[in-house]
Amino acid sequence: MLDGEVQLTEALGSEVMVHFSIDAQPAVTDEVRELQRDAGTHEMAPVAQDTDQGTTMVGRFGARSKAHKGEPTKVAVDTRALHFFDPETGLGIYDGTKGHA
Repeated sequence: MLDGEVQLTEALGSEVMVHFSIDAQPAVTDEVRELQRDAGTHEMAPVAQDTDQGTTMVGRFGARSKAHKGEPTKVAVDTRALHFFDPETGLGIYDGTKGHA
């Protein structure tokens, strides 16, 4: 479970995209920096170990979700759908096997 605060909701008919902040350090990788350059945001705020900014995440909620902006929320994560990558190579990690391209 993740504890967070709802920042924004986007109703999309059969689901709601919920942007929520959690108390965690953001993941900053070379790929994230490249995406920022591609988006025209060349300056990235430095990430300190003791940051109070937290991280914004986006989740797909059911259409009947009661998530509202500014309110706390608890988010259950289906870990069966997570994907893990080697931070050095960027290759996927699958059931203990070597990374795949």
